[in-house]
Amino acid sequence: MRQSFTWLVIAVCVLGIYYPSIFSEGLSIDDQQMLQALFNTQRFDLLDLFWPSSSLYYYRPLIGLSFWGDYFLFGSQEAIVHLINILIHLANTLLLYRLLRTVVPSGKYEWPLLVAIFFGIHPLTTEPVNWISGRTDLLAGFFVLLSSVLFLENSKKRMVQDALAALCYLCGLWSKEVAIGLLPVVCFVVLQERNFSLRHHWRTIVRRVILFFAVTCFYVLMRTGGRIAQDTGILTAMQGGHGAEHFLLIDKLFSLIKAIGFYAQKILWPFPLNFAIVDINRPVAMVVGCVAIVGGLAAVIAFRRRKSLFGLVWMFCFLAPSLPVAINRMAWTPLAERYLYLPLMGLCVLLAVLLARIPKKTAAVAIMAALLFGWGIATAQRNIVWQTNLTLWQDVVEKSPDFTPGHNDYAIALIREGKKTEAQWHLARAVSLVKDKGKERVQMNYALQEESSLEQKVVRLDSILSNGDVTARTTTLQSMIRLINDTLARDPFDHGQRMVWARKLLSYEQQLAELDSNPYHTYRIGQLHQALGEKEAARTAFDQVCRTSNDYFTQPACTLAKRLAQETAGQ
Repeated sequence: MRQSFTWLVIAVCVLGIYYPSIFSEGLSIDDQQMLQALFNTQRFDLLDLFWPSSSLYYYRPLIGLSFWGDYFLFGSQEAIVHLINILIHLANTLLLYRLLRTVVPSGKYEWPLLVAIFFGIHPLTTEPVNWISGRTDLLAGFFVLLSSVLFLENSKKRMVQDALAALCYLCGLWSKEVAIGLLPVVCFVVLQERNFSLRHHWRTIVRRVILFFAVTCFYVLMRTGGRIAQDTGILTAMQGGHGAEHFLLIDKLFSLIKAIGFYAQKILWPFPLNFAIVDINRPVAMVVGCVAIVGGLAAVIAFRRRKSLFGLVWMFCFLAPSLPVAINRMAWTPLAERYLYLPLMGLCVLLAVLLARIPKKTAAVAIMAALLFGWGIATAQRNIVWQTNLTLWQDVVEKSPDFTPGHNDYAIALIREGKKTEAQWHLARAVSLVKDKGKERVQMNYALQEESSLEQKVVRLDSILSNGDVTARTTTLQSMIRLINDTLARDPFDHGQRMVWARKLLSYEQQLAELDSNPYHTYRIGQLHQALGEKEAARTAFDQVCRTSNDYFTQPACTLAKRLAQETAGQ
């Protein structure tokens, strides 16, 4: 089979399975907030994106650049953003096919094709492909694979090609921190090429890996503009978050073993698929984790000179960066299927090398074809679940009934479908489950859906507002302002009542302006002062917007400031 035709076969399989994802909604967690933030972006600072002036929890400038490109070129249309995710995944599948052809002996190229399709339609890939914000794993995977292909195919050991591979590695780090797993993989490959004879070949080994170490150091410096000690991401990975900073070392060790066991089990048998994994079978994970650790160490010692070990090393190196997330609770779900996207590539390498050694391949091909058929059906069904927030969150609350955000977001999806009674039950369930983090958000949604008057809802929201942190207060204020504006536009109010609510809106906008520096809030403050007849205060607000902003409301603000200045001068 010609190579161009094999590419076509892979493309047909991947696009055929994933095309329904083009019509999916943006997920209410991350996706919609991220897209809204892009719409409200006033300016794009490329220098600050790559060399931040302050410490960031996530430093992924290439992802930011990617989404900004979506917005600039396509207006962040959800269908196109989803399509780009699918195309990146297709590119990764083709690059993996190229990588597999490099590690599999010549004449056995049917296995790279089948295994590449195995990866392309694997159920574990549905989460990063369907979740717009999951592009981090896709883009990191693309540059990791590209770097690996460049490095492994550099048979003449050209420095320029190694430099290109190191540059791709840096792009992977700029996409997601998990790309750092390529550094030990590269070191292993070089050592294996030299038969682990470090004493006799240390110059060659150092020459090939030095660029990757230099790139890693450069990346660490860039994360916080040179202030490494202030890196909140690294500090959280070391110390823990969400209460994990108080865990005993022995508890963290057990958590490590259980996380390894869970992922070892999940990568071999991915079901049930769940976006919000908040609970696992701990005894089983503990046993599997011990077996995986002992078996992996034994394999490294016994088969360190064999090509098949490359896939095993790959799996562990790219799984390792996700383990602190599980141990130290660095994310809202400590365990996630998307973390297996890059380790799955290592499983494919291992699988292709082992299958290529089978002398009689007819039965193996038949089994592989049956597996691909099953994988394809499972992935297609999972894509349908990801089509809407309603179906996805329904799946989440069925599989994780004690997951508070699941009930909260499922209720929001039900409300949009007009199913308010069912939504009320899930909001009440979320309120009963919530503890500290996210409490205000759930209570706010519950208050907004109560069958009560505007005054009663505002009183409830005011009580929530006084107890929340900055993020919760900002969200609550935005919801209160939206609620009042929508009610004033829909229901009849006399002039006196409208003035009372305008005064409340002014107070909330002023509070929001103190929490959020967006000049639009100052513009709204000017409008409300003008509606209340307070011309001088309105002129001051509009003049501030005119001097400090550059957005669609800037010119109207300048015009109003000039007009009000003339009116106040005439008085």
